[in-house]
Amino acid sequence: TVRLDHGVAEFDLPHRVRAVLEAPATMTLMDERTVQLSRGRGFFEVASPEGHGFTVETPHQRIIDLGTAFGVDLPAGSEQTRLHVFSGSVRIEDLGAEGSGEVIRAPLSVAIRGAQVVKQIDQTADHFRRQLPDRVETLFVEDFESGLLAEKEYAVHMDSTAIRDLDGNQYAGIPA
Repeated sequence: TVRLDHGVAEFDLPHRVRAVLEAPATMTLMDERTVQLSRGRGFFEVASPEGHGFTVETPHQRIIDLGTAFGVDLPAGSEQTRLHVFSGSVRIEDLGAEGSGEVIRAPLSVAIRGAQVVKQIDQTADHFRRQLPDRVETLFVEDFESGLLAEKEYAVHMDSTAIRDLDGNQYAGIPA
């Protein structure tokens, strides 16, 4: 589980899936093809056929990649999820029902409740970070190949003074 209170983090997941998570957000890697996004905003790009079927589970639905790049936004306190399909397509399913659901094709942005599209929304209204800037230093790298103990919890805490903006000034955070 990754809990991001401030900033942006980029993850290279199995099968050439890339995720960019914007704080405040919580994401859990359930298995090599599934993440659970409990809160926040995430951009997901599936760059190979091996990654097709990659799934983002939210508290309200399951979003399954059919070869695409898409963004998921879970506004605080809302039962609706904003889904932005930038390329390709995804299938949305209710959490209790596998194998059925509506297919959303790019370019389309929708508000969804469960597996139902509530309304189409303006794709330009929400901006998703699709990658980190080139000049960002990597502060933490871990491939978890050596294994972590399942019964323990791990956390990475970084002092806010360790983070600097692109000009070298103490980073003030991302404006709301």
